[in-house]
Amino acid sequence: MQFKFFLTLNTKLPLMNPTKPNSFPSSYRVIYDVPFKKMYLNEVDGTIVTVWNERSQDISEEDYRQDARNMMNLIKDTDAHFMITDHRENRFTISPELQKWYADLIAQVLGNSGFEKCAVIVTSDLNLLSALEEIRSNLQQMGNGLKMEYRFFNDMEHAEQWIHSRQQPH
Repeated sequence: MQFKFFLTLNTKLPLMNPTKPNSFPSSYRVIYDVPFKKMYLNEVDGTIVTVWNERSQDISEEDYRQDARNMMNLIKDTDAHFMITDHRENRFTISPELQKWYADLIAQVLGNSGFEKCAVIVTSDLNLLSALEEIRSNLQQMGNGLKMEYRFFNDMEHAEQWIHSRQQPH
């Protein structure tokens, strides 16, 4: 069963606060939990939220690759169409080679999965910001066949508002 609901911009949403434990609305359930990040799924509106934490500084490149593969397999098994990924507490230092590998993986999986929107809450870490830009660039290179929008935000509130806003006609 696929869920595809859109809310208008003026709808009041129960905003998430990933810095406070158990602050997610009850419609979200944890679907992936590792020491350095958690993923939540809202099956009602088809939104996945990924929240990184500071323990990400302790993972290896192989941990990062395995985590990315696990995450992509999990995403493919959902009916989600929207994603918010919060990188504000992500402390992993990603090499240029791993950055390229990850960008290609994300672009391929999300770009071919029926995702409509991906909101990324950015960090001030220039290395990670470069990796996030690489993903956006790869998605743009996929051309007109890609229907997913990918945008950067500074906070959860604006990311959520955009994810749940009705797409405006061009």
